[in-house]
Order: sequence, then structure tokens, then C-alpha cells
Amino acid sequence: MAATLTRSWLGRAWRAEQRSTMATAASLVGSEWRRELTKAMQAAPPGAAGRSPFRLSMQVKGSDEAALGTLHLAAAAPLSSSRPGNGGMRLWSYVSGTAAETEASKLALGMEIKHASFNTGFSGAKLVCAAEQPIEAWSGDDKQRLMDAAACMLTELDGAMFTGCDMNTTTEDMDYLAELCPFVLAAVGNPSCCPNAATAHGVLGALDATLAARCPASASSCTGAATSAAPSPSASSSGARRC
Repeated sequence: MAATLTRSWLGRAWRAEQRSTMATAASLVGSEWRRELTKAMQAAPPGAAGRSPFRLSMQVKGSDEAALGTLHLAAAAPLSSSRPGNGGMRLWSYVSGTAAETEASKLALGMEIKHASFNTGFSGAKLVCAAEQPIEAWSGDDKQRLMDAAACMLTELDGAMFTGCDMNTTTEDMDYLAELCPFVLAAVGNPSCCPNAATAHGVLGALDATLAARCPASASSCTGAATSAAPSPSASSSGARRC
């Protein structure tokens, strides 16, 4: 009963945070941390995209022993407890196993740039589960089977990899995973922090960096344009500058 009430309260807190996120997004664009993120992303080592990621794979089986999918771990470098990897767990249907491995590798390299930008001490990594059936067909038990497999993989790595939410995995999934192993970073036990809002802030920071890279001579004006109201048709047709 207590667990049910706690989850219900966390759900209300999450929804309230989500509502406030969109309302405050425009005001965040000009904040100092976002300008620093822009600088760090632009200064990321250009050779990062050329690395060959470290990989692990594990089959995920359902209660009837039928294959649910394959869980892939990709990291920008070999993992260790002295410099563990970090990245969310994504559940998706791919056209092939190669497509899933390729996306996991690219996401891991992207995480490497993020961690280098903030000097977190983590290596970039990602967990990707290539589902054998459409995601909407997955049951709650199937999801738990995926978390069980992830817990086995993380436990075997013994502190060399930490994960969290991503596409089609939720804070509830992470709560369950955290009961199985301690290698979860997803605001577990902290209802005042919403991982979805944090991700939204990061996306806006990435947009700032993209705008700054495309029009560096007037990055501030481009950033300002992103938060202003859409131009009127007459303004658009008059040749107003666009980035």
C-alpha cells in the first residue's frame, strides 16, 4: 500500500514538473549554463567520432523462454570501475541487429562528448535493446525481464557501467532495476528531480550549440530568434534573415 501511494505521489510530481518545463523553456535559453554547454560542445575533440566502441551483448528471454530481444552495450572505450560508462537504456524495434549495434555505438560516442563537456569522469556508453516484437506488444512482465537481464549485465561489470532512462524505459523501470543492482542513475528516490525535464534542458542546450555553429558571428541573435514569436507572413516575405 505504501509503495502504491509513493508511486502515485511521484507520478503527480512528475506531471507537475513536465507542465512547468515547457512554460519555462524559453527563459532557459539565455542562461549561463547553457552558454557554457554551447562552448564545451563546440570544443569537443574532433576525433571522438572516429573511435571504435567497446561492445557487449546479451539475449533477453521472456517467461516462456522465447526471445524478447537482444540487449547491446556500447561504450566509447573499454569500461572499468575507475572510469565507468554512463548512458541510458533504450528499447526499440530495429530493421536488423546491425542497425541496433550501429545506433548503440553512435549513441555511446555522443555520450562521450556530453561527459567530456561536463568533465563528469564517466565514459560515454549506451544500452540498447533491439526488440523482437513491436514495443506496444510488450507486457509489464516483458519489461521486468529486460530489467532482469540489464541487472545481470551491470552486476557482472561490477561498477563499470551505470544506466538510466531513455526511449521506452521509464522511471518506474529504473526503480525496479535499482532494487536489483546499485548501478542506476535516474533520480531514483529524488522526486524533486525529473530526468525528462533535465533531458529537455539538454536538448535546448544542443540547439544553442547548433545555432552558434551555423551562424557564429551572430549566435546571440539567432538564439534570441529561437525563443521569440513566429514572424508574421509579411516579415517572412520581406527577406528577414534566417539561420
